[in-house]
Amino acid sequence: MRQRPLKRPSVFSGISKLQNMGFGLVVILVLAVYACLRGDAGRIPVAIVTLSLIALVCPSVLTPFSAVWHELSRILGRIMTPVWLVPTYFLIITPVGLLRRIFGKDQMQLRQFGKSRESALTDRNHEYTKDDFINTF
Repeated sequence: MRQRPLKRPSVFSGISKLQNMGFGLVVILVLAVYACLRGDAGRIPVAIVTLSLIALVCPSVLTPFSAVWHELSRILGRIMTPVWLVPTYFLIITPVGLLRRIFGKDQMQLRQFGKSRESALTDRNHEYTKDDFINTF
């Protein structure tokens, strides 16, 4: 029995028409803003009409560019997420937690947990009225 060679997934196989259209419209917006900032207002309508037709009528033309754009965004997402989250954690969340511990705040009542046989949940026998639903948060 003859085996078929494994088919490699195409780089472009994950890009949909809707993603191509969205990419095309974003490119139109970026180029229009760039042209406005440079002062080339005469070329803006031609560029917008041309790219709009390409993006809306034949979005498959934009597939290679869209694939590169989406891959670049994935790479940047993997790099920038730790770059932003690590400093945020160590500069904001950790100091706030340490200050709360120093000042003795125990909102979750963790110090009381396990000291008695009763439940750690707070029993709230509250009858709701229409005023409770006006500003729920």
